[in-house]
Amino acid sequence: MSQTEPSSVTEAALKPIEHAPPATSSKGAMMVLLAAFLGWMFDGLEMGIYPQVARPSLRDLLPGAAEGDIGFWHNVVDALFLSGAALGGLVFGYLGDKIGRVRAMSLSILVYSLFTGFCYFAQAPWQMGALRFIAAIGMGGEWSLGVALVMEVWPAKHRPLLAGVIGAASNVGFLLISFICFVFPVSENNWRFIMLAGAAPALLTFFVRLFVPESEKWQESQKHGPTAPLKEAFTGKTARSMWLAIVFASVALLGTWGAVQKIPAWVDNLPAEHSVRIGVEGKADASGLLVTKVSPKSLAESAGITAGTIVQSVEGQAIKTEMAIYEAIQAKQKKLGDTITAQVSQDGIVRTVSLTIDKWSSNPRAKAVCGMLMAVGAIIGCLIAPLIGAKLGRRPAYFLLCLASLVVCAFMFRAFDRYDGAFMAMAFLAGGTSAAFYGWLPLYLPELFPTRVRATAQGIAFNFGRIFAAAGALMGGQLMLLWGDYAKMGAAISLIYVVGMVVIWFAPETRGKPLPE
Repeated sequence: MSQTEPSSVTEAALKPIEHAPPATSSKGAMMVLLAAFLGWMFDGLEMGIYPQVARPSLRDLLPGAAEGDIGFWHNVVDALFLSGAALGGLVFGYLGDKIGRVRAMSLSILVYSLFTGFCYFAQAPWQMGALRFIAAIGMGGEWSLGVALVMEVWPAKHRPLLAGVIGAASNVGFLLISFICFVFPVSENNWRFIMLAGAAPALLTFFVRLFVPESEKWQESQKHGPTAPLKEAFTGKTARSMWLAIVFASVALLGTWGAVQKIPAWVDNLPAEHSVRIGVEGKADASGLLVTKVSPKSLAESAGITAGTIVQSVEGQAIKTEMAIYEAIQAKQKKLGDTITAQVSQDGIVRTVSLTIDKWSSNPRAKAVCGMLMAVGAIIGCLIAPLIGAKLGRRPAYFLLCLASLVVCAFMFRAFDRYDGAFMAMAFLAGGTSAAFYGWLPLYLPELFPTRVRATAQGIAFNFGRIFAAAGALMGGQLMLLWGDYAKMGAAISLIYVVGMVVIWFAPETRGKPLPE
């Protein structure tokens, strides 16, 4: 240990390594893998927080706002987050090539954890967006640094498996935050504490600085004199690879953030299988009297609906009632906003009564369950994708991932208008197919670039893709204002996978080749 303690967490992040094992030793390699896994896992946890808290936080920050406005701000905050991640990939990728992978990784973890915690203090949507932007700068740097470090330290024969492990790490974080939100359902009253908990990964900085060795390949590359990784990434032989990598990452990220990551918010706005709220209001008869004493159950049964558990209260001349009658209403092909008219006999007088479906009742844990299923699917997808790449080749694997994601998203966003068992099964598949790219990208991108520019080039490619994803999120916000429908928005944006199915055939096949030096 050092003879003097660092005066701040930032100093600890920048402090030279003193007792890390050699990178070439098995212990050193395991420390590298563990640090990259934990860093990317907590990165995933930080990314997964907002889909869980988005609607509760925006309902709190925008009291009485319409669903279209909430969806608009949800997409704006996502766009700011993705823009920050793109900037972070550039900044921390550059730092990784200049000051070392480990020091830069420590700083990236510090930034994303602290500024996620600061979201606790947000008082307006723009403040939430600004804090998410800064946090994302750190998140954007973590991926390229961890991938570069692991791929440079471990032998080539382990690359497919390690790519899957690294890709799965972020989804372990998604699973963890979804489980936390299942145990502690997020509401307008407690979302701030969930954000505050996001500061905890800052403690990982100390582990990284003390126990994780620097890449010996990076150290060797520094002996050849000063490098200009940013310039070299876009010139010479690497330029074509750079633009192709940007396209591949953009397709994956736009599909994820523009469509699939909106599924938990969509669930929060969908009816459950057996839950609906109905407004019951009597119409005046010839004498001008309103029906206010008729049992809500008798009204429902008169309309041909079997009522279940009923909670009744009277608000002026209208009776509000909640019933477990969703299936019956679905059988009548009734939707939100529809009115059912019934003839009710009371005291020998026949009156007309209308039942208006004015609000679906949602399960506060449903989005957490959905998030967990998506995360489990994503973990499996990330582990399988690089193995497919090793077996069939990098290009066929990417094509199949795009095709599978397109088919699953096209079906899911068009076939469901409520959440039930079938919906959750499709959410599992959507999580698996769309996240599988994050097992493929750590395998393929390092194989496109030489060591001296690898972290910078990967950071640019992966996070430049987030710029396009940010543009897609802004477009999604406009679609929400236009349609007010998460399903229509997701169906439109998921067509981006067609682009990936075409462009991949213009890229080089790298299966069986060593990393370029």
